[in-house]
Amino acid sequence: MKSFYKNLARIFVFLAILGSQKTDAQCTFNLPDSIFGCGDSVLVSADIGYASYAWNGGGSTRTKWIKSAGRATCTVTGGTCGVTQVDSVFVNIITNRIVQNDTAICAGVSKQLSVLSNSFLLANQGSVCGTADEGFLLTLTAPSGSIFTAINFASYGTPNGTCGSYTTSGCHATNSLQIAQAACIGNSTCTISADNGVFGDPCGGTYKRLYIQATYGSNVNNIGKVLWSNGDTNSTITVTPATSTTYYCTSTLNGRTCTDSVRITVNAKPSATITPSGTASICSGDSLSFSTTTGTGLTYQWLRNGSVISGATSSTFKTTTAASYRVVVTNATGCR
Repeated sequence: MKSFYKNLARIFVFLAILGSQKTDAQCTFNLPDSIFGCGDSVLVSADIGYASYAWNGGGSTRTKWIKSAGRATCTVTGGTCGVTQVDSVFVNIITNRIVQNDTAICAGVSKQLSVLSNSFLLANQGSVCGTADEGFLLTLTAPSGSIFTAINFASYGTPNGTCGSYTTSGCHATNSLQIAQAACIGNSTCTISADNGVFGDPCGGTYKRLYIQATYGSNVNNIGKVLWSNGDTNSTITVTPATSTTYYCTSTLNGRTCTDSVRITVNAKPSATITPSGTASICSGDSLSFSTTTGTGLTYQWLRNGSVISGATSSTFKTTTAASYRVVVTNATGCR
């Protein structure tokens, strides 16, 4: 009876140990294959729970703002299984930015608006598979102009299945994915040796093999379809709004849409009327006074025959010289 309870206790301990072990899924660090964003940068987030993070191009926190389209790679250490793992994500960005800032113009004045619109998207995606028996090399090659962007499956041991439906077995090196990612992602070709010196020996005495499936894609720089809120489809437009208006510009590519806007405030021009103190014809030696519109915030400059008259900056002006006179009235917003 005592022997029975001892054996039962051993069984419970064995089951407890099995229950505490982590599955491969829990030990796998994964970033999405690709993400999409608008503007000048995109925030990429890695999984929580790792001791350290290292991004290509710099960065040691879980999240990073990616400022240019392309592949972002993160290396993590620690975590549930205490190993170093690598994965990457392709960052797709549509830059749709109106060059001009919000501004004010005077009524009747035209304003040119331009949008910077370009798109970096992952295109021409596909996958390739490769297998190699223990002691041989496995080489994967992406189509011309493409790079490997993700590892869909990797197992050194006794994997089963065919391309697109590979499965692991009880004999599986848990570092298979990490090694394949480090060798292939970001490259157009990669070669890995299927041997214990690379992966360790997941099941001694068993003849092993290496199966890998990888996704590839090419980076495409495209100009998105541009549409302004006034119906114009050119990247540069000229507008003459009668009233204050917000203009929107939308860029669309492959079903992805980004929008930017700019506010044009229209300020009214002051009215100006010249009134002479008498008739516009005078005798030699006589003088004539002129007056114009008055109001808060108005400034004045009188001109004779198109030239500025020094010191003539009030709402009235007196002259003894026959000529053509004009006054420029400017309001507080600078319109005249």
